[in-house]
Amino acid sequence: MNLTSEARGFFEIFVPGAFLMLNLLVGKYLMLDDKGKEVLARIAGNQTLALIAAISFGYLLGVLLRLCRTELPDRLSAWFLRKFDPRSRDNGRDSRGWWLRALLPERLGAKRYAAGFYWEYKAWANKPFPYVRWIRSLTSRSLPDEVERFCATHWDPPEGKVHDREFLNFFKVLVSAIDPEANRQINAAEALSRYVAGMFYALLSALAFMCVTVVRSQLAGQFVLLLMLIYAVALVGILANFRFIRTKEVETVFATLFGNWGKLELVLSRWRSDPIPPSLE
Repeated sequence: MNLTSEARGFFEIFVPGAFLMLNLLVGKYLMLDDKGKEVLARIAGNQTLALIAAISFGYLLGVLLRLCRTELPDRLSAWFLRKFDPRSRDNGRDSRGWWLRALLPERLGAKRYAAGFYWEYKAWANKPFPYVRWIRSLTSRSLPDEVERFCATHWDPPEGKVHDREFLNFFKVLVSAIDPEANRQINAAEALSRYVAGMFYALLSALAFMCVTVVRSQLAGQFVLLLMLIYAVALVGILANFRFIRTKEVETVFATLFGNWGKLELVLSRWRSDPIPPSLE
C-alpha cells in the first residue's frame, strides 16, 4: 500500500466515519441517564481503550458510508442546481443575469458580467455521469481543434455502444497503469469526490440523529440546534457544488487520456488484428 492509497483511505473512509461516530456519541450522551454517562466517561478516560474504539468504529462507520453510492448526491446536486440556479435549466440562457442587472448599478459592470462567461448555461447540470456530451461541448467551444477531433474519434460513443461509467473506469485504470503522474492526478480528483460523498452521507445521518436527540432529550438545547443548522448549511453547500466536482473528475480523466493516447494505442493495437469470436459478434 503506497502513500496515496493510505491518504485516500484516511480521508475517504476514516474521516467521515469518525465524524459520524463523534456525533452519535454526543447525541447518545445527551440521551443517557447519570449511570450511563458515568460508564461512557470511564471508557473515554481509558486512553488506550478509547483510541482502539475510535479507530475501529471510525473505520467501520466509514466503510459503511463508503458503500453508499455517489449517484444519490450527484443526482440530488443536479436537481438542486436545476431548481435554484437559472443557469442550470434548459432555458437558462433566457433568464441569465436579470437579478444582477436589477440590483447592481451600471458602473459596476452588471450587464458585462450578465452577458459574459459567468452566466453561461451549465450544460453539465443536465447530463448524466460520465457527462460525455458535456465533454463534447467543452472541446468544441474552448479547446484546440486536435482535442475536439480526439473527442469525436475516441470519446463519443460509436453507433450501438454506450460510454458509461464502465467505459470511464476502464480507461482510468489503463491511464493510471502507464503514467504515474496521471495516476496521481486521477486519484486526487476521485478522492475529492469520494470524500465529499462520504461527508454528505455522514452529515445527513448526523442531522437525522440530532433530530432524534432533540425529540428525546431535554438537555439538547441551543448547542445541538446550532450543530443542526451548521450541518444543514454544509449539506446545501455540497448539493450546490458536488456535480461540478464530479465534472472536474471526468475532465481530469479525459485530459490524461488525451495526453497518453499514443501509449494506449500501442496497447490497443495488439488486439486489433485478432478476429472477434462469433459469440461476441
